[in-house]
Amino acid sequence: MNERIARMMRWRNALLVVIAGGLLCALPLVVLRHGAEQSNRVVSFVADYRDIVEASSMQGDPHGYVRMRLDELRALGMNAMAVYESTLRELAWAQHVRLYTKKEVLLARGAFADAQTDNATVVVFLHQEARTVLLPLIEASFGRIGVRSVGNTVEIAMPIEAASVRALDPDPIAMRTLRALGFSLVVRLSDQRQPFDAAAMRGLLERLRTYGVRWIVFDGPQVTGAADDEQQRALAVMAQLLREAGIGVAAIELAKPQVGFASIAKRLGYDAVRLHSVPADVLREPDEVVDRVLLAVRERNVRLVFWNNELRFDAVKGAYKDASEPLARVLGPQFQLKQLLERQGFTFGEPSPMRPSPMGAHWRTALKAGVAVGAIACIAWTLGMFVPVLALPLFVIGLLMSAIVYLGMRSWMSPLLALGVAVCGAVLAMMPLVHVRNRDDQTMRARVVCGGYALLGALGIAFGISAFVVALLDTQEHMLGIALFRGVGVLHVVPIVLTMLYALYVHYGQRWSAVWNVLCTVWRSPLRVWAFLALIAGVGTLLFYVSRTGNAGKALEVERVLRQWMTDVFGVRPRTKEFLFAYPAIVVAVVFGGRARWWSIACVVAGTIGIVSLIDTFAHLHTPLMISFLRSVYGAVLGTGLGVVVVVSAYVQMRRTVRKRGHAS
Repeated sequence: MNERIARMMRWRNALLVVIAGGLLCALPLVVLRHGAEQSNRVVSFVADYRDIVEASSMQGDPHGYVRMRLDELRALGMNAMAVYESTLRELAWAQHVRLYTKKEVLLARGAFADAQTDNATVVVFLHQEARTVLLPLIEASFGRIGVRSVGNTVEIAMPIEAASVRALDPDPIAMRTLRALGFSLVVRLSDQRQPFDAAAMRGLLERLRTYGVRWIVFDGPQVTGAADDEQQRALAVMAQLLREAGIGVAAIELAKPQVGFASIAKRLGYDAVRLHSVPADVLREPDEVVDRVLLAVRERNVRLVFWNNELRFDAVKGAYKDASEPLARVLGPQFQLKQLLERQGFTFGEPSPMRPSPMGAHWRTALKAGVAVGAIACIAWTLGMFVPVLALPLFVIGLLMSAIVYLGMRSWMSPLLALGVAVCGAVLAMMPLVHVRNRDDQTMRARVVCGGYALLGALGIAFGISAFVVALLDTQEHMLGIALFRGVGVLHVVPIVLTMLYALYVHYGQRWSAVWNVLCTVWRSPLRVWAFLALIAGVGTLLFYVSRTGNAGKALEVERVLRQWMTDVFGVRPRTKEFLFAYPAIVVAVVFGGRARWWSIACVVAGTIGIVSLIDTFAHLHTPLMISFLRSVYGAVLGTGLGVVVVVSAYVQMRRTVRKRGHAS
């Protein structure tokens, strides 16, 4: 029996070869991913044309105001305009039509009796071009309800409250004017017009193509066609029409995913870019806006920056004001946002989607299969460090389970493997540090040398595990932020628990029975006040740590100032928890640790946060790899340096204390 176990332990080392092979398969995918990220460095600033038109309706000279604002924005570097589906109300703002109720018209004619019952809407065209261009749009939208055209007016059998907000095709007059001024167009389409009309949508997209429209931004909680997808397969039809027109879609970041967007993007072959929306109220803080846009473009692959322009009433001056003045400050000579982006290698124009790597599909599939096998081996090896004889059986079980998941739910296999290798990889990276901490038979110099090698080994393992995660989730969905890394909370908690268990396992001579006895003794011991307070503090710290994961956490004011300073100094700021907390704890643990120092176990466990954070940085798959790499390197270097300062200061203080005691004796 012992010989069989010894043979299995020897065969377990073969898993290291499998892990190395998986890493070699991952590296080409990582390199190709980096090349795809660098393929598109073109950015477009998009202003909201509807907001400008609405603001013009409050001015004495609406046409002059619109032309003045457009000239200002063009001079500031705004190169695109967002045009929405129009409504009768917006056409009235643009001075193309006037809206009246049928009652008002009848009363003006003296037909008082008829005015009591007729609740229709009357549209009066203000110029001949408006009638020629807009009448077909109105008839197409209201034809089923009832439209009667007489001379220069149109009567619609619908109350004015409902008719004025019903969606029409985008305003052709506005699009022609904007193109003549040199703006490219981004069109926003909603899913208001139901049922989905494929023929009408085909005609609309063909007209948009003649105006040079390249990108559609869906307006509202769902994409065009989502409501009728079950009955008409409208999403597939919409995607086919977009593909025929050569028009792509924009994914709005930091917003709730729109229903049906992932389906349309996939059918389009991910002809998509990421869009960041800048709220109008944020424009009143120019410094914050500049930092926000720089981070979005540089660190999150955003290529469309959408500037909202909210209309507000100024009670002091008694006039309506828009956000054009703060926007001019951000883009003007004072802050020079456009110039800042250009100095970082970005250009302005019509953005294009990330070009996929030239590697063939068969080669990519083969490499990802090798990465998957290597990831399973890494998971099995890590769990086998807790119970060595289980390493090989776990590897075989992992292969079988992955095959079953691949055949049944193929889309789940890569995310599950990515989560598993990330969790186990973080624990595996901490194991050399646990063993160095546990040795108490070394001199201080030997501990420093061994600790340095162990820390470099931990970082090397963490970067290797990050390559596994990137290669497993090497999809356009993840690069565009349509799909996110699943299990962020698990990644941030489970490795800490497993590292603590492994540290106790090594501390007690790799005997689980001893660990179990200690845990039972602690559980049966009476709860003291200091232990209760320590438990409360630990749970509170853990809850605060978990709450800060992902995008939901809110930074403290001091931390925001520190982040901004580090961004200004390094260009890419390292994560605070890495350099200020985790890596210094690791340095202290490996230098001053030992079998008898329980607090050093706590330091090693706390240091797990840094390794987890490093892997999690690369799990932000919409962030360029070079940004993630620099952020991780800066965090490790600064954190190790800070840890060295703490260790040297503590060592000097200890020597002084020893000398004072010697003199006193």
